[in-house]
Amino acid sequence: MDTIRAMELQEKISREACAMIALAGKDADVSNHVRTVELIGKAWGLSQVKTEEILENVRKGQTDGLPDEMISDRTLLANWSGLEILDVQSDLFETAIRLDTCGERTTLFNMAQEIGETQNLLDWIEQTPAEKQAWMAPAN
Repeated sequence: MDTIRAMELQEKISREACAMIALAGKDADVSNHVRTVELIGKAWGLSQVKTEEILENVRKGQTDGLPDEMISDRTLLANWSGLEILDVQSDLFETAIRLDTCGERTTLFNMAQEIGETQNLLDWIEQTPAEKQAWMAPAN
């Protein structure tokens, strides 16, 4: 991973925060997304000014609502592919090891988990026949 990919990761997490705002409104809790974008910048030595520019739509979305052009962007709410999800999670883990504190690393770990859940990673994983049978079996 390099700084260009780190900036792309910041953009991706920022867009995910905007998607959350589009779905849940201005009261959507995107604080973990914001903190994650900031920590990516810290870990990779990215410009604070660039990081703030990336977060600008998120901050505006929390106060004034998202801009019309962002709301009309059909890709904003589109789910990522399984490979995209795994790439983002991998990049978050790689970034986490560059951070100094357990709390900072935990923030990125939690974001990786949240991305897997909100982007429906399990929908992309094909079960073996035995797993399908176990999944369909009634619980005791």
